[in-house]
Amino acid sequence: MKPLLFTFLFLMACPAFCADEGNISAATETVRIGLAQSIKEVVVEMKGISVVTDIESGRKFRSTKPSLYRVKPGGEGKTEMAGKILGPELRIMPIEGQERVRFNGKEYRGGVYIKLNKDQTLTVIEEVGLEEYLYGVLPLEMGPNWPLEALKAQAVVARTYTLTQLKRFSDSGYDLSADVKSQVYGGSTYDYPAVLEAVRSTAGEVLTYKGKLVEAYYHAACGGHTTSPLWDDDVIKPLRGVFCKFCRSSPNYKWTVTVSNSKVLDYLQSRGLSARKVTGIKSVKKNRSGRTLLLKFTTDKGSKTLDAKEFRTVMGNTQVKSTYFTSIQRKKDGFRIYGQGYGHGAGMCQDGASEMAKRGRKYKQILEFYYPDSEISDWRDADK
Repeated sequence: MKPLLFTFLFLMACPAFCADEGNISAATETVRIGLAQSIKEVVVEMKGISVVTDIESGRKFRSTKPSLYRVKPGGEGKTEMAGKILGPELRIMPIEGQERVRFNGKEYRGGVYIKLNKDQTLTVIEEVGLEEYLYGVLPLEMGPNWPLEALKAQAVVARTYTLTQLKRFSDSGYDLSADVKSQVYGGSTYDYPAVLEAVRSTAGEVLTYKGKLVEAYYHAACGGHTTSPLWDDDVIKPLRGVFCKFCRSSPNYKWTVTVSNSKVLDYLQSRGLSARKVTGIKSVKKNRSGRTLLLKFTTDKGSKTLDAKEFRTVMGNTQVKSTYFTSIQRKKDGFRIYGQGYGHGAGMCQDGASEMAKRGRKYKQILEFYYPDSEISDWRDADK
């Protein structure tokens, strides 16, 4: 049926209505996911019965037909929807259990909040149960067709990581971002049987060390050795890094890329070195796993030492796949970097976890290998 443009009826708040409004159990940990930020108009589609709540006034508007909600800034700290001026924050909820919210080409299980920002743009936030959130993370952060035991390990790791990051975006009104700044999340667009089984069979399980949640980082491929987080000097034992032989068959185990002279020069000039020619790039400081921390650039105007992680980001994280550089050679057209692994290298190596699962290892064995001395606990019992 073709959606109607926001057909609604004003409802007075009543206990019976409010009891049916939510579709998230109060007994389940919920997370708020930033789906979009700094946008001028929000379009949300609902296929079934839904209700819009003006958070500031408490007014509720109910639609009994498929609806297309359009929300934009209304001026003076207000929002506007279907010609009505409403408060700075709205909530759109399905009131039938299996209905989904559709936004920006994806479907979501939870209620969607639309929040007006100080700069008169809008932020879209989904509130969803922790376990349901993981249904939308695993297919994009690992893959729905990966071995089940690897998916189970990923479920525990992603659940743990989620709970350690809940305050990161609190100033923006949500817990985690739906992109690589947190974990890539696709909502309920992707419901795969293996993913659902992996999440459900590990429900509530997290990694702890001495009773406290482990910051369970993970990455695509370690290239032979996982590393301690490069950004953390005080590292607990589960995150100190381990020798890993399991990702040797990964296409990301070893790689080569050439960065052009012009791109390197642009980077150096943006960092205050007005050079015309780069004659050398050398790793001058590495951590114990072999990742480069600092790079020294030699030019016709002198030399400069810069952060390797920043260099990788500027050159492109998908091109320079890690800072695990084994060699950097000067070529006519630029600098050829030989490296290993893909990602920051901390925590679980996903390609390694996949190989371990293919060899018959269970998810608890995978987690024990990549996070030595950690324990699997119920998240409700962990010290957050």
